[in-house]
Amino acid sequence: NSINFMVKNLLKLSKFDANTVTFKNKEINISEIIDESVSNVSSLSDLKNVKVNVINSKDFTISCDFKWHVEAITNILKNAIEHSLENTSVLVKYDTNNVYSYIEIKDSGTGIKSEDLPHIFERFYNGYNQSDDSVGIGLALSKTILDKDGAKISVESSNTGTVFTIKYFKV
Repeated sequence: NSINFMVKNLLKLSKFDANTVTFKNKEINISEIIDESVSNVSSLSDLKNVKVNVINSKDFTISCDFKWHVEAITNILKNAIEHSLENTSVLVKYDTNNVYSYIEIKDSGTGIKSEDLPHIFERFYNGYNQSDDSVGIGLALSKTILDKDGAKISVESSNTGTVFTIKYFKV
């Protein structure tokens, strides 16, 4: 299962490297992307007993390729659930202001070591808290997709969890 996941994601990354991915962008409500992504990780969240809580202040739309954007958010959610402690939760929050719209995904894990933080979007990077199944592809693929869609992803971490923030700057 994890080998299948790795091969599929490697092939996807190769398509980006070869510049053969064409995005079919259209205006999509962010709640549709979040709902689909949460649905994609529901089995994993049930298995680990990690609840995914979604909080939104205002819906907004972004111009993106729905399928690829769901892939990116799903990978980040999957990572957040895998690194959360059992019987905890992952918080997904999204909102918009005058400068940018954003999505925050916060896990309930033990955090990422500061020396690992600059490298977590690199392919095949294995940090200190890496799970045994992880091959270090999911976050690299997510960053590649989000970069291509014009979004910026950042990460902050402490011993109470990690927060991924995706920003969509307004022109």
